[in-house]
Amino acid sequence: MNLEIIIPSDEPVRLLSAVTEELDYRRLTATYSRLGRIEYSPRLLFKIVLYGCSRGIYKTRELERACRENVNFMYLLEGHAAPGHNTIARFRKDHLPYAVENLLTFIQDCISKKVVKNTGQLPMYLIQNNHPAIVSREVYQAVQAEKARRSATASPSTKTSSTGRTCYASKFALSERLVCGECGTLYRRCTWKRNGKTRIVWRCVSRLDYGTKYCHQSPTMDEEPLQRAILAAISSVMAPKEKINGLITDAALEETGKLPNSAMTLGDIKRRLEKLEAEFDTLFNQSGSIDKNVVRFSQIANEMASLKEQRERISAQLRNNEAAQKHVHTIAAVLDQEDHRITQWDEEMIRQLVHTVKVISTDHIRVYLNDGTEIDQTVGP
Repeated sequence: MNLEIIIPSDEPVRLLSAVTEELDYRRLTATYSRLGRIEYSPRLLFKIVLYGCSRGIYKTRELERACRENVNFMYLLEGHAAPGHNTIARFRKDHLPYAVENLLTFIQDCISKKVVKNTGQLPMYLIQNNHPAIVSREVYQAVQAEKARRSATASPSTKTSSTGRTCYASKFALSERLVCGECGTLYRRCTWKRNGKTRIVWRCVSRLDYGTKYCHQSPTMDEEPLQRAILAAISSVMAPKEKINGLITDAALEETGKLPNSAMTLGDIKRRLEKLEAEFDTLFNQSGSIDKNVVRFSQIANEMASLKEQRERISAQLRNNEAAQKHVHTIAAVLDQEDHRITQWDEEMIRQLVHTVKVISTDHIRVYLNDGTEIDQTVGP
């Protein structure tokens, strides 16, 4: 059977065959073991897989059948026997993924043989779920989410970045927050080992990378005194102990106090009232809402009145309940024995509370909290 006569001269399979003949298959061939033999031509396998994609044929058994029955596939095989579906599957799984980027190039000039990357000049095909992935889709998506998280945060490598800032988020909170008061560059955590002793310090990245070219007086900060100073700065703006203890005992009563025949506690009532108030404000701010929502307004008002009455009854009951009052006094006694100041360093807590820490001098830092509070703090030895 003379396929050159059967297949029309303008058939797309001829163009595909001509274009793919000019591709560089060296990387694809290199994926095969040197100790084994190539059971089927990688060039021909790539042709039939690519042509199959263009015709919506992705399953290996369907590709095998097409190679036996379809004249266009036979034309691409150049007289060779049809490959088995296992051969095609191994090719797509073990070889094609490692060379496909190199193969997605084309010959721009057939005379000069200049090769450029295909960025849309020729059709490109994406094959999904045709072979087991190197990593699972869940792992891949988790990595992408982590990359996005890191790209949203500045970090301290300036040597290879034109802007002096890159997008790696360190596991240490201060890597993204500790800045030099002189040049504004981030600090980097360093480990010094001298005379058999280890010392953890933080140093200005500009000094590490460029010496004193841009930053002349940035101090080296020992980690432990620096952490203690930051914790002291946070504790200094916390509410007095008595106020914090009062808030905790009130919250405990809110979550436990309720009437005998009711499932709602004071805390539940408070949250429900806030939700109803928000709904009322939303409806009231809508144009022409008074006439349309008059029934709902009445329902909200009645429910809020009922909840407030229930709240007053629970509060009165708690004031006269000896067991409840004893419970409050027990909580207060325990809290009085505890130190309300933050004394333990926690990376996640620092990320939530601290925006920036500026190093002014060896014994002076300025801490900026996320709520806008600014605190000058002395760093001890």
